[in-house]
Amino acid sequence: MPAIEIEAIVLRKYPLNDFDQIIVVFSKEYGKLSIKALGVNRANSKNKFSIQTFSRSRFEIFKTNRLEGISKLKTGELINLNINLSKIYQNYLYASACVELIELSFESNVKNIQAFNILNEVIFKLNHNINSTKNFSLFLFYSLDWFGVKWDLKKCVNCNEKKVDYSNFDFQNYGFLCRKCNNLDNFQVSQSFVDFLIKLDRSNFFQIRDEDQYNVRDVILLTNVLMEYLSSEVGLYIIALETIKKQKVFQNITFL
Repeated sequence: MPAIEIEAIVLRKYPLNDFDQIIVVFSKEYGKLSIKALGVNRANSKNKFSIQTFSRSRFEIFKTNRLEGISKLKTGELINLNINLSKIYQNYLYASACVELIELSFESNVKNIQAFNILNEVIFKLNHNINSTKNFSLFLFYSLDWFGVKWDLKKCVNCNEKKVDYSNFDFQNYGFLCRKCNNLDNFQVSQSFVDFLIKLDRSNFFQIRDEDQYNVRDVILLTNVLMEYLSSEVGLYIIALETIKKQKVFQNITFL
């Protein structure tokens, strides 16, 4: 079988033996793939830079026909090393959580160009330290759709009325409360937080990614809620997410 060319982001790698690695990538053409990279630990390997975690690269591979099989690397050409992620620990944590979420979201050979483009854009933004927490929060929000657990933000979670005047967010049922259903004994979010969620729900990632008019407190609160939801409700255990959750800014929401 002839080699095929793919463009992919390296999610992780692990050693096969002294000189060889297995890399797990998320490709534009085929989704998640596992690839055997022979000889990449040798000093003279031409492929060693293209297989680094978080790198975006162009690969020639001999693709296996088996669904969960391992393909074989022929050549790797680095497009972007994204090396700056190693310089800012917070951005490294965000990127680590993103690639692990992608790996958990999709089975092998499930193509999703939208997910590839979002991951590529968020890794780029994190690498250049551009609105890092906001872009991480957006990634978490839109990843819910990949797991099939997207919040229903088009009705009140209590009375099920649609297109009403929402005034609060229900943290137990993960949806809006209209004014008549909002109990003032509940934790009250700001109207800007409600408006922010409405905008996210009615837009896609690329329509909202470059907007600079947002409340930092709303972003922090949403990030905190999404991390808790993915952990407690979806049942994901991701070390990077757990580390981020323990940070003071995400534990103390009383100032919001």
